[in-house]
Amino acid sequence: MFSSCCSSEQASFLAAWFLFTGFAWLMWYHSILKPLKIFTVFLHEFGHATAAVLSCNKVTGIEVYSSEGGLCHFQSTNMKCAQKFVAPAGYLGSSFWGCAILIACAWYPKGPRVAAITLLVFLVVALALTLVGTVAKKEENILAPFCIVMILFLGGLLFICYFTDWQYRDDLMRLVMLLFGALNTLYATVDIYDDTVTRAVRQSDASKFADNVGGSPQCWGLIWFLMSLGFTLLALGISLTIIGGSPVSAKEEAKSIDWDLVAAPLGLFILALLWRFYEYCILGRRYKKPASAGAAGASSRPAQG
Repeated sequence: MFSSCCSSEQASFLAAWFLFTGFAWLMWYHSILKPLKIFTVFLHEFGHATAAVLSCNKVTGIEVYSSEGGLCHFQSTNMKCAQKFVAPAGYLGSSFWGCAILIACAWYPKGPRVAAITLLVFLVVALALTLVGTVAKKEENILAPFCIVMILFLGGLLFICYFTDWQYRDDLMRLVMLLFGALNTLYATVDIYDDTVTRAVRQSDASKFADNVGGSPQCWGLIWFLMSLGFTLLALGISLTIIGGSPVSAKEEAKSIDWDLVAAPLGLFILALLWRFYEYCILGRRYKKPASAGAAGASSRPAQG
Protein backbone atom coordinates (compact mmCIF):
# COMPACT_ATOMS: atom_id res chain seq x y z
CA MET A 1 0.00 0.00 0.00
CA PHE A 2 2.82 2.38 0.89
CA SER A 3 5.35 3.05 -1.86
CA SER A 4 8.79 4.53 -1.40
CA CYS A 5 8.63 8.27 -1.82
CA CYS A 6 11.37 10.25 -0.10
CA SER A 7 13.75 9.98 2.80
CA SER A 8 12.70 10.64 6.39
CA GLU A 9 14.89 13.77 6.38
CA GLN A 10 13.13 15.11 3.28
CA ALA A 11 9.71 14.24 4.70
CA SER A 12 10.53 16.01 7.97
CA PHE A 13 11.66 19.15 6.11
CA LEU A 14 8.51 19.19 3.98
CA ALA A 15 6.30 18.61 7.01
CA ALA A 16 7.95 21.50 8.91
CA TRP A 17 7.52 23.83 5.93
CA PHE A 18 3.86 22.88 5.44
CA LEU A 19 3.11 23.24 9.16
CA PHE A 20 4.77 26.67 9.37
CA THR A 21 2.89 27.73 6.23
CA GLY A 22 -0.37 26.43 7.69
CA PHE A 23 0.29 28.23 10.97
CA ALA A 24 0.88 31.50 9.09
CA TRP A 25 -2.26 31.02 6.99
CA LEU A 26 -4.45 30.36 10.03
CA MET A 27 -3.06 33.36 11.92
CA TRP A 28 -2.94 35.63 8.85
CA TYR A 29 -4.87 38.55 10.37
CA HIS A 30 -3.66 38.07 13.94
CA SER A 31 -1.25 40.59 15.45
CA ILE A 32 1.16 37.77 16.38
CA LEU A 33 2.31 37.69 12.74
CA LYS A 34 2.78 41.45 12.51
CA PRO A 35 6.58 41.46 13.11
CA LEU A 36 7.08 38.69 10.56
CA LYS A 37 4.92 40.50 8.01
CA ILE A 38 6.93 43.67 8.57
CA PHE A 39 10.02 41.58 7.89
CA THR A 40 8.62 40.48 4.51
CA VAL A 41 7.81 44.12 3.68
CA PHE A 42 11.42 44.97 4.53
CA LEU A 43 12.64 42.31 2.07
CA HIS A 44 10.17 43.69 -0.50
CA GLU A 45 11.69 47.16 -0.24
CA PHE A 46 15.20 45.75 -0.11
CA GLY A 47 14.40 43.93 -3.35
CA HIS A 48 13.58 47.29 -4.96
CA ALA A 49 16.82 48.74 -3.60
CA THR A 50 18.91 45.81 -4.84
CA ALA A 51 17.44 46.07 -8.34
CA ALA A 52 18.04 49.83 -8.35
CA VAL A 53 21.72 49.34 -7.47
CA LEU A 54 22.19 46.51 -9.99
CA SER A 55 20.70 48.70 -12.74
CA CYS A 56 23.25 51.44 -11.95
CA ASN A 57 20.96 53.75 -9.97
CA LYS A 58 21.50 55.41 -6.59
CA VAL A 59 19.37 54.34 -3.62
CA THR A 60 18.74 57.27 -1.31
CA GLY A 61 16.43 55.77 1.32
CA ILE A 62 14.16 52.93 2.43
CA GLU A 63 11.00 53.19 4.51
CA VAL A 64 8.74 50.55 6.08
CA TYR A 65 5.42 51.34 7.77
CA SER A 66 3.39 49.51 10.40
CA SER A 67 0.52 49.41 7.86
CA GLU A 68 2.67 46.90 5.95
CA GLY A 69 3.58 49.36 3.23
CA GLY A 70 6.82 51.09 2.42
CA LEU A 71 8.93 53.08 -0.01
CA CYS A 72 12.28 52.71 -1.71
CA HIS A 73 13.76 56.02 -2.82
CA PHE A 74 16.23 56.02 -5.67
CA GLN A 75 17.64 58.42 -8.23
CA SER A 76 18.13 57.63 -11.90
CA THR A 77 19.09 59.48 -15.05
CA ASN A 78 16.46 57.41 -16.90
CA MET A 79 13.61 56.73 -14.49
CA LYS A 80 11.33 55.11 -17.04
CA CYS A 81 14.00 52.56 -17.95
CA ALA A 82 14.96 51.99 -14.31
CA GLN A 83 11.36 51.26 -13.31
CA LYS A 84 11.32 48.29 -15.69
CA PHE A 85 13.90 46.59 -13.46
CA VAL A 86 13.00 48.05 -10.08
CA ALA A 87 9.18 47.71 -10.06
CA PRO A 88 9.02 43.87 -10.32
CA ALA A 89 11.88 43.40 -7.86
CA GLY A 90 9.76 44.11 -4.79
CA TYR A 91 7.30 41.23 -4.91
CA LEU A 92 9.65 38.88 -6.75
CA GLY A 93 12.59 39.90 -4.56
CA SER A 94 10.70 39.06 -1.38
CA SER A 95 9.69 35.71 -2.87
CA PHE A 96 13.25 35.07 -4.05
CA TRP A 97 14.79 35.75 -0.65
CA GLY A 98 12.17 33.59 1.04
CA CYS A 99 13.11 30.75 -1.31
CA ALA A 100 16.82 31.35 -0.71
CA ILE A 101 16.23 31.03 3.03
CA LEU A 102 14.38 27.73 2.46
CA ILE A 103 17.28 26.35 0.45
CA ALA A 104 19.74 27.52 3.10
CA CYS A 105 17.77 25.63 5.75
CA ALA A 106 18.29 22.42 3.78
CA TRP A 107 22.07 22.93 3.99
CA TYR A 108 22.11 22.11 7.69
CA PRO A 109 23.81 23.23 9.93
CA LYS A 110 25.85 25.81 7.99
CA GLY A 111 23.04 27.10 5.77
CA PRO A 112 20.81 28.67 8.45
CA ARG A 113 23.85 30.44 9.91
CA VAL A 114 24.78 31.83 6.49
CA ALA A 115 21.17 32.97 5.96
CA ALA A 116 21.15 34.74 9.34
CA ILE A 117 24.46 36.49 8.63
CA THR A 118 23.19 37.60 5.20
CA LEU A 119 19.97 39.00 6.69
CA LEU A 120 22.02 40.74 9.37
CA VAL A 121 24.04 42.52 6.67
CA PHE A 122 20.82 43.54 4.88
CA LEU A 123 19.43 44.97 8.11
CA VAL A 124 22.60 46.96 8.85
CA VAL A 125 22.56 48.45 5.33
CA ALA A 126 18.85 49.28 5.59
CA LEU A 127 19.36 50.86 9.01
CA ALA A 128 22.07 53.14 7.61
CA LEU A 129 19.88 54.10 4.65
CA THR A 130 16.85 54.94 6.76
CA LEU A 131 18.90 56.95 9.28
CA VAL A 132 20.81 59.12 6.82
CA GLY A 133 18.72 58.80 3.63
CA THR A 134 15.49 60.21 2.25
CA VAL A 135 12.38 59.78 4.39
CA ALA A 136 9.00 60.85 3.02
CA LYS A 137 6.87 59.84 6.02
CA LYS A 138 9.11 60.22 9.05
CA GLU A 139 6.30 59.75 11.60
CA GLU A 140 5.13 56.49 10.02
CA ASN A 141 8.54 55.00 9.22
CA ILE A 142 9.35 52.20 11.68
CA LEU A 143 12.32 50.73 9.82
CA ALA A 144 15.01 52.01 12.20
CA PRO A 145 13.60 50.46 15.42
CA PHE A 146 12.61 47.34 13.50
CA CYS A 147 16.15 46.91 12.14
CA ILE A 148 17.65 47.41 15.60
CA VAL A 149 15.37 44.76 17.14
CA MET A 150 16.03 42.29 14.32
CA ILE A 151 19.80 42.91 14.46
CA LEU A 152 19.78 42.17 18.18
CA PHE A 153 17.60 39.09 17.66
CA LEU A 154 19.66 37.58 14.84
CA GLY A 155 22.89 38.64 16.53
CA GLY A 156 21.76 36.81 19.66
CA LEU A 157 21.00 33.64 17.69
CA LEU A 158 24.39 33.81 15.99
CA PHE A 159 26.11 34.36 19.33
CA ILE A 160 24.43 31.23 20.69
CA CYS A 161 25.49 29.26 17.60
CA TYR A 162 29.13 30.35 17.57
CA PHE A 163 29.96 30.94 21.22
CA THR A 164 27.97 28.38 23.19
CA ASP A 165 27.89 24.58 23.35
CA TRP A 166 24.11 24.30 23.67
CA GLN A 167 23.19 21.12 21.81
CA TYR A 168 20.05 22.60 20.24
CA ARG A 169 21.61 25.86 19.02
CA ASP A 170 21.57 24.93 15.33
CA ASP A 171 18.10 23.38 15.60
CA LEU A 172 16.79 26.68 16.94
CA MET A 173 18.49 28.64 14.17
CA ARG A 174 17.08 26.31 11.51
CA LEU A 175 13.56 26.60 12.91
CA VAL A 176 13.68 30.40 12.98
CA MET A 177 15.06 30.61 9.43
CA LEU A 178 12.55 28.05 8.17
CA LEU A 179 9.71 30.09 9.68
CA PHE A 180 11.08 33.22 7.97
CA GLY A 181 11.38 31.36 4.67
CA ALA A 182 7.90 29.80 4.85
CA LEU A 183 6.22 33.09 5.73
CA ASN A 184 8.09 35.02 3.03
CA THR A 185 7.15 32.59 0.28
CA LEU A 186 3.52 32.62 1.46
CA TYR A 187 3.23 36.36 2.09
CA ALA A 188 4.91 37.36 -1.17
CA THR A 189 2.70 35.03 -3.23
CA VAL A 190 -0.56 36.02 -1.48
CA ASP A 191 0.39 39.71 -1.59
CA ILE A 192 1.01 39.55 -5.34
CA TYR A 193 -2.34 37.86 -5.89
CA ASP A 194 -4.24 40.25 -3.62
CA ASP A 195 -2.64 43.51 -4.75
CA THR A 196 -2.26 42.89 -8.46
CA VAL A 197 -4.47 40.02 -9.67
CA THR A 198 -7.78 40.39 -7.85
CA ARG A 199 -7.84 44.19 -8.11
CA ALA A 200 -6.02 47.08 -9.72
CA VAL A 201 -4.37 49.33 -7.13
CA ARG A 202 -3.23 52.46 -8.90
CA GLN A 203 -0.04 52.89 -6.89
CA SER A 204 0.97 49.23 -6.93
CA ASP A 205 4.21 48.02 -8.48
CA ALA A 206 2.23 46.21 -11.19
CA SER A 207 0.47 49.44 -12.21
CA LYS A 208 3.78 51.30 -12.45
CA PHE A 209 5.31 48.47 -14.43
CA ALA A 210 2.32 48.33 -16.82
CA ASP A 211 2.56 52.09 -17.36
CA ASN A 212 6.14 51.61 -18.57
CA VAL A 213 5.98 48.45 -20.65
CA GLY A 214 2.31 48.19 -21.56
CA GLY A 215 -0.31 45.60 -20.73
CA SER A 216 -2.64 45.53 -17.75
CA PRO A 217 -1.57 45.46 -14.08
CA GLN A 218 -3.62 42.30 -13.56
CA CYS A 219 -1.81 40.56 -16.42
CA TRP A 220 1.62 41.38 -15.01
CA GLY A 221 0.40 40.53 -11.53
CA LEU A 222 -0.69 37.10 -12.73
CA ILE A 223 2.72 36.53 -14.34
CA TRP A 224 4.50 37.55 -11.11
CA PHE A 225 2.12 35.34 -9.10
CA LEU A 226 2.96 32.31 -11.25
CA MET A 227 6.67 33.16 -11.05
CA SER A 228 6.46 33.34 -7.25
CA LEU A 229 4.73 29.96 -7.13
CA GLY A 230 7.39 28.58 -9.46
CA PHE A 231 10.17 29.99 -7.27
CA THR A 232 8.65 28.25 -4.24
CA LEU A 233 8.28 24.87 -5.94
CA LEU A 234 11.79 25.12 -7.36
CA ALA A 235 13.20 26.04 -3.94
CA LEU A 236 11.47 23.06 -2.34
CA GLY A 237 12.82 20.78 -5.07
CA ILE A 238 16.37 22.08 -4.62
CA SER A 239 16.04 21.79 -0.85
CA LEU A 240 14.95 18.16 -1.05
CA THR A 241 17.82 17.42 -3.45
CA ILE A 242 20.31 18.95 -1.02
CA ILE A 243 18.90 16.99 1.91
CA GLY A 244 18.95 13.70 -0.01
CA GLY A 245 18.78 10.41 1.85
CA SER A 246 17.45 6.97 1.02
CA PRO A 247 13.75 6.67 0.12
CA VAL A 248 11.64 4.87 2.68
CA SER A 249 8.01 3.80 2.88
CA ALA A 250 5.47 6.00 4.57
CA LYS A 251 5.23 3.51 7.43
CA GLU A 252 8.98 3.65 8.06
CA GLU A 253 8.91 7.41 7.55
CA ALA A 254 6.50 7.88 10.44
CA LYS A 255 8.84 5.98 12.76
CA SER A 256 11.95 7.95 11.82
CA ILE A 257 10.53 11.49 11.71
CA ASP A 258 12.93 14.22 12.86
CA TRP A 259 11.00 15.56 15.83
CA ASP A 260 13.66 18.16 16.56
CA LEU A 261 12.55 19.80 13.30
CA VAL A 262 8.84 18.97 13.25
CA ALA A 263 7.75 19.33 16.90
CA ALA A 264 7.81 23.16 17.08
CA PRO A 265 5.93 23.83 13.80
CA LEU A 266 3.44 21.08 14.68
CA GLY A 267 2.84 22.68 18.09
CA LEU A 268 2.33 26.12 16.52
CA PHE A 269 -0.05 24.68 13.92
CA ILE A 270 -2.16 22.92 16.56
CA LEU A 271 -2.29 26.06 18.72
CA ALA A 272 -3.34 28.09 15.68
CA LEU A 273 -6.11 25.58 14.90
CA LEU A 274 -7.37 25.69 18.48
CA TRP A 275 -7.26 29.50 18.52
CA ARG A 276 -9.18 29.81 15.26
CA PHE A 277 -11.74 27.28 16.51
CA TYR A 278 -12.14 29.33 19.69
CA GLU A 279 -12.53 32.58 17.74
CA TYR A 280 -14.85 31.15 15.12
CA CYS A 281 -17.07 28.87 17.23
CA ILE A 282 -16.96 30.46 20.69
CA LEU A 283 -16.49 34.17 20.00
CA GLY A 284 -18.18 34.14 16.59
CA ARG A 285 -15.42 36.32 15.17
CA ARG A 286 -14.96 36.48 11.41
CA TYR A 287 -11.82 37.97 9.93
CA LYS A 288 -12.10 40.34 7.00
CA LYS A 289 -9.35 42.03 5.07
CA PRO A 290 -8.73 45.46 6.64
CA ALA A 291 -10.09 48.31 4.55
CA SER A 292 -6.78 50.17 4.82
CA ALA A 293 -4.95 47.39 3.00
CA GLY A 294 -5.78 48.94 -0.37
CA ALA A 295 -3.58 51.81 -1.44
CA ALA A 296 -1.80 51.94 1.89
CA GLY A 297 -0.97 48.27 1.86
CA ALA A 298 0.23 48.49 -1.72
CA SER A 299 2.23 51.61 -1.22
CA SER A 300 5.51 49.75 -1.15
CA ARG A 301 6.91 50.97 -4.40
CA PRO A 302 10.04 52.59 -5.80
CA ALA A 303 9.92 56.36 -5.53
CA GLN A 304 12.08 58.96 -7.13
CA GLY A 305 14.17 60.62 -4.45
